[in-house]
Amino acid sequence: MQGDRAFSSVGMTDRGHRGRSGALSAVLAAVLLLLAACGGAADDTSEEVASEPPPDAAASEPVATDSEPSPAAEADATVTGVDYAFEVGDVSAGDTVEFVNGSDAEAHEMVAMRITDDSVTLEDIQQLLQEDTEGPPPEYLEEAGFAFAMPGETAEQTVTFDQGRYLLLCFIPQNAPPDLVAQMMESTASEEPEIPSEVEAELGPPHALAGMVEIVDVE
Repeated sequence: MQGDRAFSSVGMTDRGHRGRSGALSAVLAAVLLLLAACGGAADDTSEEVASEPPPDAAASEPVATDSEPSPAAEADATVTGVDYAFEVGDVSAGDTVEFVNGSDAEAHEMVAMRITDDSVTLEDIQQLLQEDTEGPPPEYLEEAGFAFAMPGETAEQTVTFDQGRYLLLCFIPQNAPPDLVAQMMESTASEEPEIPSEVEAELGPPHALAGMVEIVDVE
């Protein structure tokens, strides 16, 4: 399987492999941790704030509850994931970017990495993607954010882009059932669903190797 490469999510986030063979778990293991770090903490905070009234609120004022969620912050720009590419709108420094899955069949993610070396080209990244070695990402790549969306949906997570160059990638394997990907995104290490052997046999390379990789200049 081509999921276990230098640019797999496991290598990119420098989290290490959870110890299970299987391309899908290898590719998604660190994405789960990145999802928790980028989205889970913020979601928990928003729920806590929403469930408690402000100290100076009048007793007669309605208080937001879990059944009345606070509206999400409006995005300044959009990145759309299709099979297999990123369609990037006009992104300016400081913009909050939402990720939309434009596919009607496959789950997609947007892993954003800040590029600190101006000499790095898209061809360099594509060549690195082809290498059959594992390990942490190059020093010139820094984690910048993550978003995941099911087919035809908009991600719950957003990413804020400062000025600079950013690498966008999707590591989800081709032919991965969206429902299974969503289950793995929501599960913990001890609760990961088993991947049926017939499903694993049909998994292709990560979407990044099929063309879902892009460099964006943000000014």
